[in-house]
Amino acid sequence: MRFHLTIACVILVGCGAASAPVTAPSQDTLEAHARAQDDEGLRRATAALKSKSRDDRMRALEAVLEYEPQKLQPLLDVLVERALHGDDADEKAQAAWALVHAGDGRAADAALAAYESGALQRTKRIDGKNAFDVVAFARLVAEASTAPEHADARRKVLSAALPLADSKTRMFVVRALAEGEDHAAALVTAAEMLDPQHEFGTLEHLFQRIRLLADPRAADALARYADHATHPHFRTEAALRLAELGDLRAAPHLAWRLGEDPTRLYDMNDPNVVALTRDDHERVACARMLGELAIMHTEVHASLREIAQPQMLAWMRQHAAPHTNALRFLAIVESPDAPALLTKLATPSDAIPTAGATSFPEAFAVAQSALRWLGRTRSPSATDVLVKQLNRKPATFDASMEALTKGGNVTVAGMVYRALVTGAVDGLWELSDRKNVPLLVKVADDPTQNEQARIQACNAAAYMSDMAGHMQIVAKIRAAATDRKKEFSRACWLTGLAQRPSPQQDAPLVALITPKVEPEARHQTARVLGQGGLAPAERAKLVDLLKEKAVIHDAALALLFGGDEASVAKMFAAYTPGDADDAPSPPPIEPLRQLYAQSIPVLTEDLYDSGALARMAHLAAFARDITLRGAKQEWVLQGLAYQLRQNGEVESGPHTTTRVRLRAKLLADAKGTDAQKRDDAILLLWVLGERASLESLGDVAKSRLAEPPP
Repeated sequence: MRFHLTIACVILVGCGAASAPVTAPSQDTLEAHARAQDDEGLRRATAALKSKSRDDRMRALEAVLEYEPQKLQPLLDVLVERALHGDDADEKAQAAWALVHAGDGRAADAALAAYESGALQRTKRIDGKNAFDVVAFARLVAEASTAPEHADARRKVLSAALPLADSKTRMFVVRALAEGEDHAAALVTAAEMLDPQHEFGTLEHLFQRIRLLADPRAADALARYADHATHPHFRTEAALRLAELGDLRAAPHLAWRLGEDPTRLYDMNDPNVVALTRDDHERVACARMLGELAIMHTEVHASLREIAQPQMLAWMRQHAAPHTNALRFLAIVESPDAPALLTKLATPSDAIPTAGATSFPEAFAVAQSALRWLGRTRSPSATDVLVKQLNRKPATFDASMEALTKGGNVTVAGMVYRALVTGAVDGLWELSDRKNVPLLVKVADDPTQNEQARIQACNAAAYMSDMAGHMQIVAKIRAAATDRKKEFSRACWLTGLAQRPSPQQDAPLVALITPKVEPEARHQTARVLGQGGLAPAERAKLVDLLKEKAVIHDAALALLFGGDEASVAKMFAAYTPGDADDAPSPPPIEPLRQLYAQSIPVLTEDLYDSGALARMAHLAAFARDITLRGAKQEWVLQGLAYQLRQNGEVESGPHTTTRVRLRAKLLADAKGTDAQKRDDAILLLWVLGERASLESLGDVAKSRLAEPPP
């Protein structure tokens, strides 16, 4: 039987009998409609997304990727629901990718979570090919608002897209990375992928962001970038940013840049750098940061001299008026050449301008700076030079502003004497030999000296004075408390005491917080008392003075600067309305807010070392939890933070500090073993908005990082 059937089949085929019909693929499937991008495919995909079958839903999610984004608008809400609330990880990832394809950022966080787990990278198209495209994902993530917990995933996506993106997309992604990134190392990595010639503006934007972040974790990346940079401007930028972190690896690059003339280094026909050929601000910045490194790393002065002194001297010789940053560096690193060079610049051979002169001789502007840094060298001959220039003004010449504005055509001569005396005062202050205090006091009390020179002499004398000298200044201020003829002298010495206040020696000044004393003198007194810190007796007196409306703001200011939590609470209570119907209205607090903001001191070495800055920050943080008239008193902390962040770009005189040096000191103390210093340093980093520095500290700063900065 089997044999006959076989023969029959052979005969049929051999005779040309028709073969069995082949069925063509159906054109009525979801896949076919999706490839055709027709409305029927969308209708079927919508229905399938509601199916109980996971396979049906997954096929629908794959199918929608065939459509142009604008055609998917009717499905977006369903896709969001699947991406956010689905039970299956792969299905949620597929739905999230469909939303990425559609350009809808509502599921950006879900997509980032799927990216972190790897599910997003496994998404498929309807033909089984991989759907994930990191560049497309980066474009969406760059625009979408995402949660902080996905910051790391966002950074990875944007960074991964950079080498693959076209130039237009790359600039877009880089700007997004710069604006939202808190980890500067990632920004440096992004910078390495950019072409300086064609993406100059984007690189500038990146380095501006890197500067704002001041992230210690970026030091290695910045050093690597500087070592391999092909563009001189961005090599300089990387070196400056590295120096701002206190990293000595910046020094060779800064020294290299000092040796380069911008008119030869940059092409004047290149619009990107033509502005850099017109000034020397890059070398000015490099010299300043070499000085900062020298102050922070006293142990490597010899190495810094070897690395940078030849270029610094060559740069100075190119200019008739050497920049003060060059003089500063030579003095700080104890250059053997500094005393003689600075002495020559501090004693110009130019004659003092005669009556009628209209231009200020540049040599005397240089002399003012040279005198200060000559004092810093502490050379044996420095004192004689400084004292000679301090006494250069004839006793009969009146250099006060009142005299100079009255006429007589001696204004330029008066400004020259002001420069020489101020420079000599700064030099003696840098020298810090107390034997010179009487000379400074003489200048401070001389009404024929220019007011700017007198104020600087008050600052230097008060800073350098011993206990007896400090008490004499306090007595002098008290004696002039209500004498209008001694108004300038009183204000000058109060400014001086603020350089290094003393709670014990300044305590008698509480007597100046009285209506009889003019307001500005009261304000200055309150600053001095508060900045120095208040002993219990003075705190009690100032709390009692809160009852007097005429002086309440001054007493309050002193307590906000130098009190304790209990006295600050009592201070705010004085501004609180009484409960009784006939209770007098309390004084407005707005004048205190303005006075506080205007009173934040400049950054000095002593302000932090004495603990005054930390105390002010602790009291400001305490004040924000006090409720007055239904409002939290957050303005104290906000005012302190704002004013401190505006200070410290450069030094503002002898014994002041910079933001760079303060940050380095705070980081060192935050890593130290002294618990109080560690807590104070972390608080101040938070107040200063140094988030990247706090993150670099790890677990020890977690509690502060949990709070938004003021």
